[in-house]
Amino acid sequence: MKNKFNIKTMTVMRKFFGITLICCAACLAGCRKDESPKPVDLEKDQLIEIFEGVYINNSPSSQPSILKEYPVGIATTENDFGKSSKGSKTILPDDDGTRGHDYRFKLVGEYPTLKVTNTNGKFVETQATHVKITDDAKYAFVSYNTKYDDYLGGIVVFDVSNLENPVVLAELQMTNGELSAIDFDPVNSVLYAAGATDSKAYGYKGDANPAFVISVALDALMNFKEEEPSFKMLTSYQGTSVKVANGYVYVTTGDGENSQGGLYILNEELTEVVNFYEADNARSIDVDEDGNLYLMQAEYARITKFDSNGGNPQLIYSAANEAKQRYAKSELAVWNGYVFTAGNESGMRMINIADGSVAGQLVWPEGSDLENHVTNSVALNVDRKAYVTENAHFNSSLLLLANGGKGIYWYDIVDNKIVSCNTNSIDFGGNSSTNFIASRGNVVFVATGLGGLKILTITVDNGQPETPTPEPETACANAFVNFYNPQNAASLFPETQSVFRTNAAAAVKTLFSTANVDKVMKSIKVTNKTNLYISYLHEGAGYHNSLAFYVAPEGENTFEYFRDNVYQEGKFFTTKNGVRVVNNDYIILPNVTDESEGGPLKKGQMFRIYNYATADGSFNAGDEVVLVLVQDGWSAQNSRVTVPSTNNTWQLPAFMNYDVLRGLLPVTSSLYSASNASGATYNAFKGIQHCAFYTGDCNTIVIAFEDKYNQADTDYNDIIFTITDKTDGAGGVMNIEKPYFTMSPNGQLEPTNP
Repeated sequence: MKNKFNIKTMTVMRKFFGITLICCAACLAGCRKDESPKPVDLEKDQLIEIFEGVYINNSPSSQPSILKEYPVGIATTENDFGKSSKGSKTILPDDDGTRGHDYRFKLVGEYPTLKVTNTNGKFVETQATHVKITDDAKYAFVSYNTKYDDYLGGIVVFDVSNLENPVVLAELQMTNGELSAIDFDPVNSVLYAAGATDSKAYGYKGDANPAFVISVALDALMNFKEEEPSFKMLTSYQGTSVKVANGYVYVTTGDGENSQGGLYILNEELTEVVNFYEADNARSIDVDEDGNLYLMQAEYARITKFDSNGGNPQLIYSAANEAKQRYAKSELAVWNGYVFTAGNESGMRMINIADGSVAGQLVWPEGSDLENHVTNSVALNVDRKAYVTENAHFNSSLLLLANGGKGIYWYDIVDNKIVSCNTNSIDFGGNSSTNFIASRGNVVFVATGLGGLKILTITVDNGQPETPTPEPETACANAFVNFYNPQNAASLFPETQSVFRTNAAAAVKTLFSTANVDKVMKSIKVTNKTNLYISYLHEGAGYHNSLAFYVAPEGENTFEYFRDNVYQEGKFFTTKNGVRVVNNDYIILPNVTDESEGGPLKKGQMFRIYNYATADGSFNAGDEVVLVLVQDGWSAQNSRVTVPSTNNTWQLPAFMNYDVLRGLLPVTSSLYSASNASGATYNAFKGIQHCAFYTGDCNTIVIAFEDKYNQADTDYNDIIFTITDKTDGAGGVMNIEKPYFTMSPNGQLEPTNP
């Protein structure tokens, strides 16, 4: 039944968001309230009045508190950040054990409640009600209202382009109106906000219809322009949500006495109501990528889909036992063919738009506090997210919930299924109540009523990459453990002994002679579709290196293909803690360290090189596989693999195709300067970090790498391994091209195809 009331007794009823944004409950009694941080006081001399009761401040002194004590990527555990739960406390239907990304949240700033002067000249606390983050995640706009009888509110503009240092750019306060929802038009740089006012300046007639929508213009610096706002009075007691899209402004209003709320569609100037759809308890709206509009109603839950102009309404979901909490906030988000709804005491529903079925749900377990622990807001962050503040990304579909007194919860969407994360909630402590959440890119804004705003950043901990499982031992793999005894691999390339020394083995002198510098193979060329395998023989490095690869298809120049198609953010590498990190799809051995030195590798172990560009992991005829050895890739960069980020040659991986290195560096690089390496032929080999030869036993190519360019010992034994397309050495012709030289069991080198 609709509640009857008059304008003088609307203290509770009209505060559609004012109540639930403090405590999520249907009544004010027993609400949880956070007394800190202290409210902001805006001095009158800082303000410019642009309309009756509307003041702007483009030089605010109040700024977020920056919380530097939390290091980047900190785990959200009880000891580090409020209270957190390990594993979901909600019910995940058909949970098969799949877990999402291991998200890490860092609290980078808190912004207190905004104080606004009322008609008696007293400062009154307001509370954050809604947040809009721009698509590029550089700016955020926050609306405010008050739980008290006064119609007071405001807007705060944040610059979050530097995730470690959020800044308040501008503030607006209203002494005669409150704002419950906000949206931003980036094309025209206009903010739209919905709320309520009792001011005759806006056309309020003293009845039960104080709902209104207002727009204010911003300049290129995201400061408020000194010009009058546009506005429109609406029916019912409160504007509950606002969205600008498709050339329209969509606003929902809740019910009022003798007036029906619903969905308004207005032009961008707010001068014309294009369409109106009567709907009781209209709570929130969203628009999909095709421009279709979705309306959430509550008391009980209903979702209706519309065309962009409000036509062709289709009820796609209805549940009489959901979203029944009176006057609570109930957000929805539309993504990828689904509607995600915050149903208060009903939790969250993931609804298939096509047939209205429930594809997933998050509900509170029996016995929870359904007065304070309810789901008020839901957010989908499907942006690529940066490991650091610039130029590196990972992909994920992050689902976030604002769950009142229980704080925030998060999940991943994997194959259109909600999956839990290992650590998935934060309780901000004190008496704060989380009632709205928004997220784009790497930033999260959380509104906690009188507890103020929490500003967080997101990273993901990928942990340590696991060493791949070796193939079963074979006769060929074991044969190379003592390669051509006593002329074995380690003897050919002894520790700290330069291959350019005068007393190097005859075969080594041949491999590294000036006459043969152009004969060094630059890639593994595949002649027929096949699998590829390496066998680990020896490691003489001082670093914990990593072995990676990339593939250039037939007909492509290996350097140009790498530069134009592989060496890209989010593809070949991301960035973590300021360094570029090779993605796992390109890793062969993350830790090239022998077991004798505490590493994972045993001599003779064979590993498959898995090509993620094909369905079965094989390589196609014409593919050129370029191997890459990365210095200290395991230990120096938090168990990840670095790729060149500067012209410092120490940081540059050893590319099997030395043209890649030379293409990445300017000729002024120190790589091209003189070296302390002995031997007359070193200058000819600068930038060539490996040698390769063929052996008929098991149809195998032997490769030896040096891991540093300059100031190296040039012993070329930092990893020695074989590569073949056969696991057992059975007869047949190799499906990869052979190097120029073949080595016989007695250590003699001869041309492979004389």
